[in-house]
Amino acid sequence: MTGNSDERYRFRTSSLLNISLTAPYGYAGSYQTLTDAVNHYDNPRGKALDYVRDEQ
Repeated sequence: MTGNSDERYRFRTSSLLNISLTAPYGYAGSYQTLTDAVNHYDNPRGKALDYVRDEQ
């Protein structure tokens, strides 16, 4: 936050309303299900390694 009142509400986060209906998830649609996206954040290092191995 910059403290500048002119910038209030300029940086907003997307709503989570109906998130389960808005697949795919993640950067460039990396995950097809919400469960897969949440599991990624449960073990990001392991998931990143799995993702790289799948691409090879």
